[in-house]
Amino acid sequence: MKKQKLDWSVMKYLAYFTQLGFSFCTPPILGVLLGNYLQDKLGWGPWITAVLLVLGLVVGATDAVKILRYMAKGAKKKEENP
Repeated sequence: MKKQKLDWSVMKYLAYFTQLGFSFCTPPILGVLLGNYLQDKLGWGPWITAVLLVLGLVVGATDAVKILRYMAKGAKKKEENP
């Protein structure tokens, strides 16, 4: 039986998409957790949680855009040099 060669580009893009998910979801979750902690310990209002959630969404979206641009640049190079 012949062994099939593994296409590493598929694995590379799967790793990128996994990283994309983590980099987009982690900052808002950490923002909410930190906001709840500060709310409990320091007695600040719920506004701190909202501010940190929005900040987390902005950071996550920025990271996602960076990853997508990097992936697009790699795909464009691959098209130019087959």
